[in-house]
Amino acid sequence: MDIRQKARQLGASKALIITKEQLVIEEAVRNACVENQCGHYDSNFMCPPHVGEISHFEEVLDEYSQGLLVQVKRDIKSLEDKEAILSLAGQLHQLVLAIEKEAKQQDYSRAKALSAGHCKLCEPCPINTGADTCIKPDLARPAMEAVGINVVESCRRAGAPLEFLQHEVTWVGLILLK
Repeated sequence: MDIRQKARQLGASKALIITKEQLVIEEAVRNACVENQCGHYDSNFMCPPHVGEISHFEEVLDEYSQGLLVQVKRDIKSLEDKEAILSLAGQLHQLVLAIEKEAKQQDYSRAKALSAGHCKLCEPCPINTGADTCIKPDLARPAMEAVGINVVESCRRAGAPLEFLQHEVTWVGLILLK
């Protein structure tokens, strides 16, 4: 089965192949993390500064030619419905892990998933209680934003522009394929 079809079967609203040239990497995106605009800077192993510099991600990206961009959407009551929003983020995380696993079984042995937002596997992240390393490295994945990817512009370039609506939320993930 085609990896895009498998992603849709697993729950992706959209699944598109994106070339690495279509990915927009910007220091300004990473700076939003450094400015702690989401409140998770240096308090989560999958957030900056713990995920390395953008230059390191660009070196990793050089090893890949394309990726699978996936979106999951859900209607919500309002943007105040944090439970529904975070629930969908969790579903995206499980989806990118499942696609990464499927991709590795389909000749993409070095598939690498990126999720969205801060890692929510452990609340709070063990870094906040003095841990030196992530306790779930086989499941944790950094956010696209954490490595500097401008998600909005990358989605637009891939032909899947994001809409920001009052009663709908969309989360975006990426599985790098080689």
